[in-house]
Amino acid sequence: MAESWNESDKIHRVVFDGPELHKLTFKFCVRGLCARKSWHFREKFETECLFSPTSWLCEMSFRQVTRNGRTCFPFVLKRTDSSSNPVNVKVSLHILDAACKQLFRTPIIKEERMLAGEVIEVSLEEIMEFPKTVYFNLLLHVVLAIRITSCHSTSLQ
Repeated sequence: MAESWNESDKIHRVVFDGPELHKLTFKFCVRGLCARKSWHFREKFETECLFSPTSWLCEMSFRQVTRNGRTCFPFVLKRTDSSSNPVNVKVSLHILDAACKQLFRTPIIKEERMLAGEVIEVSLEEIMEFPKTVYFNLLLHVVLAIRITSCHSTSLQ
């Protein structure tokens, strides 16, 4: 389960460990940013790789949209294991309203040859117009997918 610093919301976690890919998907809702101002997601996880297992810490902070429609939240993914093997990482993040319409444009985050101890830090920002700001502050459906590849070989492709 994720560790919310304010209030624990249910977080659905799906793990796939395959011969060429390890994929973790987290699905959760962020409710009532208009009342609580912010909500923090923090999740620790490991891959079940037989060749080179890795461990990770993922954090995001969701904040209420300001009056001028600006929203910004940091995304951090840190590799916490001590393995010497580099891996490739691809992160996709989807933020939807109650009707499952995309509210926030998020780029796909890619990192090649990520080593133990390295960190991906991205600040995601957008300016929203009314009524999107109201929807954002009331309810968000979040889908976060993290794909880890190239851990099964010593030479990355």
